[in-house]
Amino acid sequence: MKSWKILPLMLALSAPLSAKEPELGKISLASLSTSPDYKKEEASVRFSWKIKAEGRGQLQSSYRILVGKDKDTLKPDGELIWDSGKVEGFESIFMPYEGPALTPDTTYYWTVQLWNNQKEEGPWSAPASFSLPSEKSEPATISGTEAKSTGDFSCSDETLNQLFKAAIDSRKKALTPTPTFQPDGLPWGAPLQLTARGYAFQADLNDYYRSWLDGFVESAEEGGLLPSLAGTGENSKPAPGYSDAGLVVPFALWQLTGDKSLVELAFDPAVAHVGAIQKIDSDFSGKTFGIDRGDYGHKDDPTSSDFLAACVFSLDCRILSEMATAMEHLPYIMQHQVWFSKVREGFQKKYFVDGKLTEKSQTAQILALRYSLLPPEAKQPTADALATRLEKEGLKAGNLGTAAVLPVLSWTDHHEQAVSLAKSFGAEDAAPSAVALANTQEWMFAFLAGFIHQSPGFKSLRVSPFIPTDGSVTEVKAHHETPYGRLAIHWKTSEKGLSATVTVPPNTTGIIALPGEEKAQLTEGGLPLEKAVACQLMRFAQGRHEIIAQSGTYQFELVNP
Repeated sequence: MKSWKILPLMLALSAPLSAKEPELGKISLASLSTSPDYKKEEASVRFSWKIKAEGRGQLQSSYRILVGKDKDTLKPDGELIWDSGKVEGFESIFMPYEGPALTPDTTYYWTVQLWNNQKEEGPWSAPASFSLPSEKSEPATISGTEAKSTGDFSCSDETLNQLFKAAIDSRKKALTPTPTFQPDGLPWGAPLQLTARGYAFQADLNDYYRSWLDGFVESAEEGGLLPSLAGTGENSKPAPGYSDAGLVVPFALWQLTGDKSLVELAFDPAVAHVGAIQKIDSDFSGKTFGIDRGDYGHKDDPTSSDFLAACVFSLDCRILSEMATAMEHLPYIMQHQVWFSKVREGFQKKYFVDGKLTEKSQTAQILALRYSLLPPEAKQPTADALATRLEKEGLKAGNLGTAAVLPVLSWTDHHEQAVSLAKSFGAEDAAPSAVALANTQEWMFAFLAGFIHQSPGFKSLRVSPFIPTDGSVTEVKAHHETPYGRLAIHWKTSEKGLSATVTVPPNTTGIIALPGEEKAQLTEGGLPLEKAVACQLMRFAQGRHEIIAQSGTYQFELVNP
């Protein structure tokens, strides 16, 4: 049986990973970017850069930023507005400007210099420009249809490839300036939060979701509950699974992009929302609120609103505890961890009786597994029962269950069935929803490619591909543009075993977990792993060879005995 938890990444950044040290080269800048600093009252800016590094094991140890009005004098002894000085640190995304107030509608230039992990000084980057809009500036119309691509996926199965493309098309149709989802083409919170991670894997959507989130949190009721959709009127009234978009979306974007400003915007409204739920559900047993919207899209397989409310309350508590960690708010970290434990205890008393779930829908099984609400001994039997039902009945769950069904199957030793179910969305007579397509795409990145962030923005990461044992998928090639650079994998199975080329972005570290037999021969670049540079076998666990790796591209071969 596979582990139910992702193993923590334990890595000292300065520790050597092999007897042979990496051949360190200079690190330079691949690209520079700026974004507004939403935390400050006056208009300001944040700086980010991606690193181009020679060889493996490259980490930034220090940086220095210069800002000025004239790119020709943008140098340490030139006419500057701000000089950060040499700052020690590994961070390279969303670094705040800390100089004098900037003037809107004025062009500024900036450059950055880096030092590598051997304290070697790099060159200054070519200057990049930025300007801040004034209050008189017309706000830009933001659409998610033409957002910059941040990922790609292809594999040996053409049906899955076509589903990946269909998910991109669904994003372009749904994320118009005002999001449009069924029913009625409205910006409902449920499909927005259920598609956010999948869409964010494929495109840069932070500005789009921020624009939506601004209006969404402003539409909160006086008591704190967030709406079903931004605005006023009957449709905006709160509902479990819909109102939670105000937590799920900013949390998902923070985890994928490392942009904490979305959490900062949502945090106070999220605290008020979860506090309002707790007042309604003071005994933590699951009590619905607002409008009874249920699990939209189910096929004669309803789930009670109280059950759904308990599930999303548990999710909200876990997310809010993580958001409180980002905000360094210890009391809220502890409070919402305690509330989650109480929700799980109340759930088991009310909905898990005599060793069985009292709710009989597929969505009930899926969400109980997805949100870790069952006793440990009940997890695998429930997963097996779900798999049997899906085999006999097909998928009858609505959007809330559909969004989680593929990862639940893959996590619980039913990965081959997950592949089969995903492919069924591409059948000739199938009409998968935007939720089904976006979550299938996310599952492709997270399971078939194996991309897992272990800290926000993939600063530390895990590459752990789930490879079907039935030969239904024999090759995958995928990449995702993290804030630090490209994360990529190309794996292929053969009669001998597995080959995998993996790229870990500069200025990050990771664990590469390759499935295979314990006594398999494992090489990198044609050499035994113990002779490889900047990577080292950590252990064999749960059927995987876990390799700790610094940045760089690795070519692994795993030959089974």
